[in-house]
Amino acid sequence: MYQKLHERTVKRRPVNFANFERICAFDSGRTMVTGIRIENQSDAHGIIEECMVAANHAAAKFIRDHGLPLLYRIEEAPDPEKIREFRGMISMLPEHLGGGDIPSIDQVADFIESIREKSYGDCVQKLFLRQQTKARYSHEDAGHYLLNLSEYAHFTSPIRRYSDLVLHRIIKSCLASDAQKEAERRNQIRPAATAKKPKGFIGSMLGLLSGDRKVKSESPRPQAATQPFVCPKCLQSRKTYTVSELQRIAQRCNETEERAQLMAREISHWVSASFMSGKRGQEFEGVIIAAREFGLFVNIQEYDLDVFVYIGSLGTERFSYSSSSHSITGNMSGTRFSIGEEVTIRITAVNTEEGKVQGVISQHRNIRSR
Repeated sequence: MYQKLHERTVKRRPVNFANFERICAFDSGRTMVTGIRIENQSDAHGIIEECMVAANHAAAKFIRDHGLPLLYRIEEAPDPEKIREFRGMISMLPEHLGGGDIPSIDQVADFIESIREKSYGDCVQKLFLRQQTKARYSHEDAGHYLLNLSEYAHFTSPIRRYSDLVLHRIIKSCLASDAQKEAERRNQIRPAATAKKPKGFIGSMLGLLSGDRKVKSESPRPQAATQPFVCPKCLQSRKTYTVSELQRIAQRCNETEERAQLMAREISHWVSASFMSGKRGQEFEGVIIAAREFGLFVNIQEYDLDVFVYIGSLGTERFSYSSSSHSITGNMSGTRFSIGEEVTIRITAVNTEEGKVQGVISQHRNIRSR
């Protein structure tokens, strides 16, 4: 089944991002992070993902085919300005994102595949995702850009997402409606199919006269069920939603999701700072993931955490930021720090309460001079 689903996915060709999860270990009091490891996606995760996407798509299509409004999960095409900004970020890399203002899914998939095995692949993938239009809930089907799907909704997690629970309620109503229609259809054809016929010798003779030479047995036969089985709760639950109700639900779900994501980011920053609090003075390998007017951000891929490097610590000369190439360059030496370059970074300061980690670059490879 997985192979069949995967073959269908390959034909659809969504963007195949590398997925991994950060697993944390805590001390006995669960007040400090003592370890972080990165767990890459296995085949088991792939099977679950394929089944979830297939179920979400099938659920949305099922409701749509019944003519009822529903809550879609949509991701619109990215803003052309964001794509131009992303192209500037990766302008110093040998790989380039093809296409125009809005690249096709095939072009995005080709680009992600081209950087997959590079040391900066994960970091550039994160940058690309940050430039995408945020996925959200809507009563209108605008499609899902990166999945390359229309008619997509959240169905598989009703115990943790209200949007999924809404979909389950609508599906139950569809099933109840189907059961009622089937029962009515069978009731209409039952009189003709079950009309009483004379039995015994007279019945046999009438059958012969009508051309039916097979004498039917008088022994009773088991009767077929009058309607397909439907869960009793489905018959009781006939909840449907108006478009205006779905609009309000979508807005509420989007607001609570944004709040939860903000909290998750704050927790992630605290985890990073807590783990690095005992590692001041130690050095780690990293990749430059962002450049700003005030400094750089370096991602330590071993632990998937970001470290800030103040622009004043890059050297004794004056450094300037370029918004077009998203890089920082020394005005005298021409030393350039660009996104995707590998560096060795030494941890100098950690603020656990604010979730911030700061360091200095002790070694810079792939230096570009102009």
